[in-house]
Amino acid sequence: MIWPVWKLFYLGGIIIGSWQGAPPETLRVVTVCEALESRLSYNGKPVAVLGRFTQTGEGMYLDEECALRLRTKDFTWPNAIWVEFDKQYRQEMRTAVDSNSLRDALRRIMVNTHLNREEDSWIVASGRFETSAQLEVISSADGKTIRGAGYGHLNVAPAQLLVQSRDNIQHISAAEAEQLIKAGK
Repeated sequence: MIWPVWKLFYLGGIIIGSWQGAPPETLRVVTVCEALESRLSYNGKPVAVLGRFTQTGEGMYLDEECALRLRTKDFTWPNAIWVEFDKQYRQEMRTAVDSNSLRDALRRIMVNTHLNREEDSWIVASGRFETSAQLEVISSADGKTIRGAGYGHLNVAPAQLLVQSRDNIQHISAAEAEQLIKAGK
C-alpha cells in the first residue's frame, strides 16, 4: 500500500514536532494592581504577576501600592496576592515570561511601590490565579471587627496564585530591575 505524500509529511511533522517539543508560550506579566483590578477576568487562568516580595512565617505574598482599593462592606482589602504552592496542581504551566512585558511591568510598578530594605526584591510568579466573585467578610463576636475571608494566612488576601514549585518564581533585586529597564531603552 502506498501512502499519499501528504500523509507522510503530516505524520513526519507530528513525530518531529513532538520529538523537538514545541517552544513554550510566554506569559504576559501584569502587576498586582492590574491583576486585582481585573481579577474576575484572570480567575482560573494562568498568569504571571509582578509584585513586591513579602514573606511571613506562614508564607509569601506579592503586594503593590495601588490607587484602587477593593472594599467589601466596611473592610478594605490589602493590595496583596497570596502565593500558594500546590503540588496537586498538574495543569501544564507556561512558566516563561515575556521579557518586554516584564520590563514594562517593572516600569509601572516602580512608580508607586518601592523596595524598603536592601534585602527586599520584586518577584514575578507564574501560576493559576484564583479569586472569588463575591469577596466575603467575617464579623467578630463583638460585631464591630470585620476581617476578610479570602486567601492566605488569616485569609487577608483577595486572591491567590497557585504555583507548582519555586521554579515558577523569579526574584528580581532592585539592581537587576534597573538593569532590565535600562536594557530596554
